[in-house]
Amino acid sequence: MLSILIPTYNFDCTQLVQTLLQQLPEDAEIVVGDDKSTDLSTKERLDALGRMNHVRLVQPTKNLGSAGMRNLLCKEAKGDYLLYIDCDAIVEEKDFIESYLKEMDGSVICGTVLHPDVMPSPQQSLRWKYEKKMEKRFTADARNKDPYHHFRTFHFLVPKTIMEAIPFDEEIKRSGYEDLLFGKRLEENGIRVRHVNISATNGDIESNEVYLKKTEGHIQTLLQTEEKLKDYSTLLIYNRKLEKLFLGGVFSMLFKTFKHLMKRNLLSKQPRIWVFQLYKLGLLREANNPS
Repeated sequence: MLSILIPTYNFDCTQLVQTLLQQLPEDAEIVVGDDKSTDLSTKERLDALGRMNHVRLVQPTKNLGSAGMRNLLCKEAKGDYLLYIDCDAIVEEKDFIESYLKEMDGSVICGTVLHPDVMPSPQQSLRWKYEKKMEKRFTADARNKDPYHHFRTFHFLVPKTIMEAIPFDEEIKRSGYEDLLFGKRLEENGIRVRHVNISATNGDIESNEVYLKKTEGHIQTLLQTEEKLKDYSTLLIYNRKLEKLFLGGVFSMLFKTFKHLMKRNLLSKQPRIWVFQLYKLGLLREANNPS
């Protein structure tokens, strides 16, 4: 049996559920996990989803965070295989579920994340440009050369026994880096990960301002898990290289000087991705060494 698990928070995933129901096998289920949403209209729509055939709604008594919510959905699932998919996904492939079922082989199957071909608006240019660059660079074939580092939670298929043995780290309360840490734990436990061309589109491209704020939160998560990811995170590795070359102090000084100009560029209609990469490294050093 297959359980399709959709964690959500203040996001109406009705369209996604309706799309998946059209493809749902008879013996499968959809379980929506509402992580204590606060938006009343969204809560009403999610409550309505829970009354639909083949759909169950799970509502914890407190906010669990993305890792905790995914673990709870695993416990609630009746299926032997779990297909996780983020609430903001847009599924356009008519055989999306069937394609995953054909891939079942006891390993973890990680799908492909696509983004709109056209920029939604200039105010959303940063996330869109960054993701489109990564999308072209990291095809399924490219990701399979280093499958654990490229694991993403946007949509993936996993045997329930693996999720029960290797749950998400619930010390991570906010989103960001839980997928990288999960990939690391899969590698440590010798669990095979395969990347495939089954695709879903990210339907929620944040504004530049929101994405920068979200990035700051991700940096805090990275610092929280620094010991676990010190040899796994590209950002932490680059930061360590700076220190070995005795350039950390110089970089921090330059970042402090030009931070406002970098941020201005990233909030503009024409953000530069190389500036974003340096900005993240600067934020990491700033958070690690507050003055």
